[in-house]
Amino acid sequence: MRTAFITGANKGIGYHIAAGLVACGNWHVILGCRNEALGTAAADAMRKLPAPAGTTASRVSLIALDQVVPSSIQAASTAVQTLIGAGSALDTLVLNAAIAYPGQCSVPFGEQARNTFACNYTGTLQVWQHFLPLVKPHGGRVIFVSSRMGLLNTASAELQCLLQDGTLSLERVDQLAAEFVSLAALGDHKTRGWPDSAYGTSKILLNAAIRVLARRLRSDGGSATHAGGGLFVASMCPGWCRTDLGTNEAPRSAEEGADTVIWLATAASEASLGPSGAFFAERHQISYVDGSPVTR
Repeated sequence: MRTAFITGANKGIGYHIAAGLVACGNWHVILGCRNEALGTAAADAMRKLPAPAGTTASRVSLIALDQVVPSSIQAASTAVQTLIGAGSALDTLVLNAAIAYPGQCSVPFGEQARNTFACNYTGTLQVWQHFLPLVKPHGGRVIFVSSRMGLLNTASAELQCLLQDGTLSLERVDQLAAEFVSLAALGDHKTRGWPDSAYGTSKILLNAAIRVLARRLRSDGGSATHAGGGLFVASMCPGWCRTDLGTNEAPRSAEEGADTVIWLATAASEASLGPSGAFFAERHQISYVDGSPVTR
C-alpha cells in the first residue's frame, strides 16, 4: 500500500486530490488539515468511497497542520512519522495548501503580501523542509500545487533573467521574497518589476525555489529524470477552478484541477512524466516562462 500526505486536504483541490488517490485503492492517504472539523468530515466521506475491483480499500488518516505555524508543522511531521511507523516512508508528498485574496479587496496590499507569502511561500517551504526526510529517497515524489499566475513572463525581463539563472540559490530566492513583501508595504513592487499580485508573485518565487530544490537533489546524487531512482519533484497548475480560492466563476471543477496531481502521483514511471523540477498542467509539461507546452 502506497502512502501520501496532502496539505490543505479538507476542501477544494486538496480534497479531490486525496479522494482521487483513495478511489484508486491500495493507498494510505493522510490528510493535512488546518480545520480539524472539516478534515474529519472529509476523511469520513473518503472512507465511504468504494475500492476498485482487485484492489485493497484505501486507508484515510487525518493530521492537524497549520503551515503558517512552525510548531504545527513540526508536530505534524512527528505525527506522520509515528503514523506510518519507524522505517517506513511516504511515497508522495503533495504541497497544496495556499491562500489568495479576492481581486476587489479592502485589505492593504502590504498586508496581503505579508500573509500570502507566510502561507504560500514560507509555510510551503517549511513543510517541505520538515517532511522531506519522511519521503522515500528513491522513487518518492513531491508535488507542489502552483499556478500559471506565477509564470515568469509576468515579471520584468531583469527578474526573469535572475530567476532563470542556473546558479540561483534558495537563499537568494528567500531574499527576493522578503524584498517583495517590503516593497509591497511601500507600494513600490511594480516599479521594481514585480506583478501587482501577491498570490502570483508568491507562486513565481515558489516555482523558482522548486527549480533550485530539484537542482540540489540532482547534485546530491539523483539523475535529471530519476529513471534509475532518486526523488522526483514537480510543480503543477490546476487551472482556474471553482473553489473558495478560485470562486464560482471559474470554468473548471476542483476535481478537474486535481487530475494532474493524481496523474503525477500514480504514473508507473517518473521517466514517462518529464524531468524532475519541471512544471505541469493538463498532464503535460509546460514552460515556467509562458506556460507553453514543452516538447520532450
